[in-house]
Amino acid sequence: MRAVAMTLAVMVTLTGCVREAPATSVCRADAAQDQVGRPYTDALGETARKATGATRLRVLRPGDMATMDFDPSRLNITLDGAGRVEQVGCN
Repeated sequence: MRAVAMTLAVMVTLTGCVREAPATSVCRADAAQDQVGRPYTDALGETARKATGATRLRVLRPGDMATMDFDPSRLNITLDGAGRVEQVGCN
């Protein structure tokens, strides 16, 4: 009985170690490099997101804090102080 209890305890503990399924969409930043230098608009962001195949979009302005988590399905658009696209990348 004690062995069964230990086995169940181990199984419950290991359940927390299950990894999330990988993203089904992978962002391709090269498809939106033509947006660099343009003034950012919501329409530009959505066009870039669709062109890259990303499922998520994150716009970073000067001084914005950003998490460092890796998300291969996220498009990051970094803006300069004038609101123009400075960088396009995926993660």
